[in-house]
Amino acid sequence: MQAAATKSRRFCMRSKSPSDFENAECSSVDVNLFYEKDYDDLDSKTISGNYQEAKKICMGCQHRVECAEWGINNETHGMWGGLTPRERQKLRKIRNIKVTNAVLS
Repeated sequence: MQAAATKSRRFCMRSKSPSDFENAECSSVDVNLFYEKDYDDLDSKTISGNYQEAKKICMGCQHRVECAEWGINNETHGMWGGLTPRERQKLRKIRNIKVTNAVLS
């Protein structure tokens, strides 16, 4: 398990920023769809209609895995690679990853 987490983290460190992805599904959609103020509060229990729509867009994107890894390692807000802030927080805990310099988009 540790080797997989290390490999995943190395992959993300070498990967491009999501803003550099070519032909990403989200590139033609309003960015606000991927940021829900209420759901970014980790105590929120429901996923909004916007986040549900964003998840659908992410699931059809060729960059979903790269984007999710970026989000896990660099972002505390918004939908990244189909993962909500709470989902990424759980993965960071499992992988023992701390986001110290979150990139705000």
